[in-house]
Amino acid sequence: IYVLPLRHPIEAAKNMATLAVLSDNRFMLGFGAGWLQEEFEQFGVDFHRRGGRLDEMLTIMRALWRGEEVSFHGEHFQLDDVNIRPYPSKPVPLIGGGHSGAALRRAVRSCDGWYGPGNTLAELRTQVPALLQARREAGLPTEGYEVIAPLTEPLTPDAVTEMSALGVTATVSYPFLFGIGPDASLAQKKAYMDDVAARFIQ
Repeated sequence: IYVLPLRHPIEAAKNMATLAVLSDNRFMLGFGAGWLQEEFEQFGVDFHRRGGRLDEMLTIMRALWRGEEVSFHGEHFQLDDVNIRPYPSKPVPLIGGGHSGAALRRAVRSCDGWYGPGNTLAELRTQVPALLQARREAGLPTEGYEVIAPLTEPLTPDAVTEMSALGVTATVSYPFLFGIGPDASLAQKKAYMDDVAARFIQ
């Protein structure tokens, strides 16, 4: 998850456009507003205004990715007649991360998917249906909407089956943290990875 408000929208848009072009549009941008205030202070960015800055960035970046000449006059950014090259042949999917109310609203209304902060399966049973219902209530499609939900507990075939039924489209496994534990020996970690590969990787 990229902490987008720490950057400038032109720089970010150019970098992501290049990745989209080089990957033949296989790139998705997972981003969040950030949580570490000291990180923002190092960049000279106002931590408390990062949400508004982020929203303006999304508008600017989407316009730049269309190959247009962009002018924008907002609270955080002032642009006149800017364009970028290369630009992608189709929009870069935006995957909003986070679990705060603002992050969830942004993911629902302004993004092509949501990236969870790490949840238990029990939490996802409530979170994912609520997220998809919010999309429907906003008049937005749920088909094609990415729900990427890292699991903060061991990944099992039953868990994957249930997550898929809930509407989760992808997950992320943190094997040494949740599957076997950080104090496991090297041999145990290798055995765990071999087992996960045999069960889940086709």
